[in-house]
Amino acid sequence: MFFSTSLYVVRLFHREPCSIQRELMRRLAGKRSLWDDTDQELIDLYDHLAEICRKAKNHGGTPSLAQWITATKHPLSSLNFLNDQQVPIHVLTQFRTRVASKFS
Repeated sequence: MFFSTSLYVVRLFHREPCSIQRELMRRLAGKRSLWDDTDQELIDLYDHLAEICRKAKNHGGTPSLAQWITATKHPLSSLNFLNDQQVPIHVLTQFRTRVASKFS
């Protein structure tokens, strides 16, 4: 309860260019990216935020201070994870294979 409430408050003061979910969809469609991160960093951050929010949502434990700070850096994305608004699995798989083919 406190976790999601704190994210709503932080969202009032800190704005992301767009959510990480929307950024993945934009990059896969070949549109101009709004984030400065590379594709691999974006995938790593997506997985990390998903794990933090899954932990907070399922009451599997309290997120650590470092995890809470990461979630508050990306409040819109974290709230999307908490509200089950994730990237469709086939889109995420396509993006991962495209990134993996770049590094091969």
